[in-house]
Amino acid sequence: MAKSRSEVTLSVIIPTFNEASRLPLLLADIKQYPNSLEINIVDAESNDLTDLITKLANANFYHCKKRSRGKQLQYGASISKGDWLLFIHADSRLTKGWYKSIIKTIENPDSSKYGWYFDFKINSKSPRLKILEAAVSLRCNLFKTPYG
Repeated sequence: MAKSRSEVTLSVIIPTFNEASRLPLLLADIKQYPNSLEINIVDAESNDLTDLITKLANANFYHCKKRSRGKQLQYGASISKGDWLLFIHADSRLTKGWYKSIIKTIENPDSSKYGWYFDFKINSKSPRLKILEAAVSLRCNLFKTPYG
């Protein structure tokens, strides 16, 4: 029997290292999600207030002794309880209503056959960063290999 929308859980996995200045905005964006949600911060031994910010946001905080995004993401996936996993970096921002595309993907019965990613956008007018943005888009769409 398929789970109803409110029963499906989303686990958000965020690798961190000294992200106290960026984490509050992302956590505020994530908290817009209207359904069951688990937030797992996997930290590589920060020496700032990342752990306190995590606790204030009622998120889970885990230590990862090896400072490696890949290892942190892998560990986060292994301890997550959600049916769906969202991997996101602490310096990311989610647009208003971001969760609508997540819910639409979750509700599509064929979605579980694929990996999904958001478009990579940079909030800058720098020509160099706009070239990076275009290269990431090309990589994702042409080679089907998401960035980050």
